[in-house]
Amino acid sequence: MHTTTHPLPPSQTAQAEALAELHAATLVIDNPAHTTTASEFAAPTAPQTATWYAAEDTRPALTDALATMGHTNLVWTPVDTTADYVAQTAHLFPPLQVGRFYITRNHEAPPTGCIPIQIPPNQAFGSGEHATTSGCLTVFQHLLHKATIPATSAKPASQESVIPTQVGIHEQHQTRAAGAPSIQYLPTHALDFGAGSAILALATATWLGIPVTCADNEQPAVRIALENAATNGVSHLITSHHADTPAHPAVMANAPYPLVFANILLTPLLTLSKPLINTLAPNGILILSGFRTDQEADILTAYTSLTLLHRHEADGWLTLALQRL
Repeated sequence: MHTTTHPLPPSQTAQAEALAELHAATLVIDNPAHTTTASEFAAPTAPQTATWYAAEDTRPALTDALATMGHTNLVWTPVDTTADYVAQTAHLFPPLQVGRFYITRNHEAPPTGCIPIQIPPNQAFGSGEHATTSGCLTVFQHLLHKATIPATSAKPASQESVIPTQVGIHEQHQTRAAGAPSIQYLPTHALDFGAGSAILALATATWLGIPVTCADNEQPAVRIALENAATNGVSHLITSHHADTPAHPAVMANAPYPLVFANILLTPLLTLSKPLINTLAPNGILILSGFRTDQEADILTAYTSLTLLHRHEADGWLTLALQRL
């Protein structure tokens, strides 16, 4: 077994994946667009890279095929086959608990009473570690009166704010131990816009057993969402579409939605505010994240027609729950 790494233009991603299948090689794509910075999800600061792992008998043919794509003078180095890479991967990606959700990369058994969600390492954003993803899961659980437990970590505790609101036909007021009102909301179906790994859709489908429509503007994420649905046994509840706007016909086919997640970037949250609002059913709830505390005013201005239900803050990131009354 040998390995090599080289820059890979995003336009060649599909071709590279086809080569990996054809030559029985393993391909790992590192896309900086899926990393984050302290200010916002980062724009790529380095080119996308491809790392290949190929057996000795298939490596020459793969090298020739890569040369036709413009990747020449590749340096292949032997892989240490004595290393326990499974154990190393498990160490790098320990399980993460967010309320009742137990997110794993390596099929670890969940604690009693927890719901397991398996997210294999892949290209799509959304493994639960980032404060925006765990924030969406926390707010989701809070609104359904099941659990309000922040992600397990050594980081500072998150801050919760519950905003009293008018109660619609699908909700009812209850008083929590701290005396703050919150909302019980039982959706019949949901939308995960900008789904990435589909972790929010998986949590919804696994916990509530309701159908969820996923949409993402990156084609690999569309495929990964379906693969993750199969891994978690909810393929019958998850559909996945390539769409760059909530107004896409495939997204609107199941509208209006009682519950919508949009954990994406600040800019698209602002520019897509109207079509996102239009996906909501009366009394529908929109859970937004992907922006910092100092960007909250911009979000609230863009979504001024909705009523703020809940505010969750962790590590300087915000998650808001808004309702269409």
